[in-house]
Amino acid sequence: MPKPRRPPPSHKRALAPVATVEAGEAAALAARLREQLGEPDAALATLKSAPPALGAAALEQLRREAGAAAREMLYRAAIEAPPPAAEAALAELAALADPDAAALLADLAEHLPGKEQRKAARRALFHLRSRGVPIPEPRRPPPAAPAAQPRAVLYRALATHSDGLGSRLLWLFADRPLGGAYRFVALINDLAGLKDFVVHDTTRKRLAAEEAEARQRGEFTWVELPVPYAQWLLQEAVALNADSGFPLPTEYHAWRDVVGAPTTPVERPLIYEHVSRFEVKMRPELLREAPRLFEEPEMEGWFLGYRQVQPYAVELRRAREARLVLTPESEEQRHERVLTQAIRELFTPPLRRALQRRLEETAYIFWATGRREQAKRAVAAAVEIADSDPLLLPRHPLVRSLLERSIELAIQAERAGIDPTQYDRSPYDPVG
Repeated sequence: MPKPRRPPPSHKRALAPVATVEAGEAAALAARLREQLGEPDAALATLKSAPPALGAAALEQLRREAGAAAREMLYRAAIEAPPPAAEAALAELAALADPDAAALLADLAEHLPGKEQRKAARRALFHLRSRGVPIPEPRRPPPAAPAAQPRAVLYRALATHSDGLGSRLLWLFADRPLGGAYRFVALINDLAGLKDFVVHDTTRKRLAAEEAEARQRGEFTWVELPVPYAQWLLQEAVALNADSGFPLPTEYHAWRDVVGAPTTPVERPLIYEHVSRFEVKMRPELLREAPRLFEEPEMEGWFLGYRQVQPYAVELRRAREARLVLTPESEEQRHERVLTQAIRELFTPPLRRALQRRLEETAYIFWATGRREQAKRAVAAAVEIADSDPLLLPRHPLVRSLLERSIELAIQAERAGIDPTQYDRSPYDPVG
């Protein structure tokens, strides 16, 4: 007796997308598509602006809710949407199981540009035929796909100052092709790279209100940046992820073609359009006065992590508190020795580069907010880090001040009975 044949696998299962998405997001996108069914071009643009896996899930829900009214939309999506949304559109056309949908599938089986796409359409037709759905002659050749349109166009960029870890927020605003706006929120760090990336679908009016609210809160100093420069900062951060090992945020991959590389090349940090290296080199007092920058609100929170300075803080504290020190080394000499050792051990090439860039970006914050002398001091400190021998870094006034402040904070916390580790943070900590 011959073995019973297994039923053929459902074409729906073969064509359905494998990626999982949030049900609420799929429902929201399906609702928007349903509202736009009378405008196929608008609906298709909305679908193409969504991540493909989300679009695929939304098409299934759209077909369940709209039925035959979604037929034209599914047909266009099978032609023009990216995979897996295009594959899902074929599956949902077949799920309608009516002669008109079958006619559209017949068209697609003949005219889709990809061989695999045509094979998928033919499999769907075979399934319909096995269910007794009549397959009419192709209704028409599919329309030519329109020229590719940008998913969004960037028009504005804002950035905050850097905190003590070297992290700052970068906001990129973009117009959607058919109305509305996006806000791309990037958290970048000058050691770890791009740490977080979130997209908000909104309007220009709402963006203006949220910007005003953020400025009014006063938590950060905000400055406007040229859009190509903001893109350059983002790409600079992304390049650091490969060195730091910090994983790129998932959502960034779906939008990197929108926020990608600047069309206008950026050759140097923006502050050097206003302050020259030669000028600060010719004014040595700017470097001597650089520690005064810690009085500015943007830099008063700059400290090294407790875990970094703890061994040096312990040595200096014990030396200060010891009643009898059996060594010819004076307290001043000991302080200088510990400070020099700490700077040479802690300020690795990545940290020196990060501090240089943090100072350059902070200098532009000062310049843009009318603090010209502070901007020049920050540039002087950055240039000195870049140009001097690393062995001479212990003489750098701002670097010395940064380390001394960090050690003193650790000593004071321990004296007060506070566990400094609870305040310890690292640039490589995951986003909470």
